[in-house]
Amino acid sequence: MQHVLVTGGAGFIGSNFVDLLLAETGAQVVVLDRLTYAGHVESLEEALASSRCRLVEGDIADVALLDALFEREPYAEAEQAFLAAEPTLKAFYSVAFALPTLIGNNHVLRDGVARAKVATGDVDGAIRIYRDLITVGISSKYNAFLDPRYVLRLAELLDEAGELDEAREQYLRFADLWRDADSRFQPMVERARDRAARSGDADGQ
Repeated sequence: MQHVLVTGGAGFIGSNFVDLLLAETGAQVVVLDRLTYAGHVESLEEALASSRCRLVEGDIADVALLDALFEREPYAEAEQAFLAAEPTLKAFYSVAFALPTLIGNNHVLRDGVARAKVATGDVDGAIRIYRDLITVGISSKYNAFLDPRYVLRLAELLDEAGELDEAREQYLRFADLWRDADSRFQPMVERARDRAARSGDADGQ
């Protein structure tokens, strides 16, 4: 059975798309929406009456939530969906609008592509994307900001792929980047240090 994840599905256009999916396919539909000014549960009233549709309130930028969604269902077409959503590089009248759109959204979408690749077994493809995201330089439109969470994700994937030297390097890089983070994030820092030590031990055996 096909599973479809619709982001922003509680808005006017998204909810109509969800209704179309339910009417014309046999897909199981998950709607992810922040339910802010444009998204309303009432827009999905008919869809949610179906056993084939459920609503998840959340933000596409919430990487933990995306992980949970991708682990739960086999979204085989997720990579194509994320790629199709990438905004093109255009001139805008307002820099204040352009920066969060071009930089923020592209990071989220590229992260989404990487997670979709992992879900379909393409770990090497995901590693390539995360390497690009954390490599600071002017040649890529995706890497204006270094997000430590992408460093940690890369380290975990390298660990999984058996590339222990680089995994250890990235674990330690993450721990250094977040060494002064709030106390609620310190368990992640300690886990990264522990994994770095284990990677070093395993590589030396």
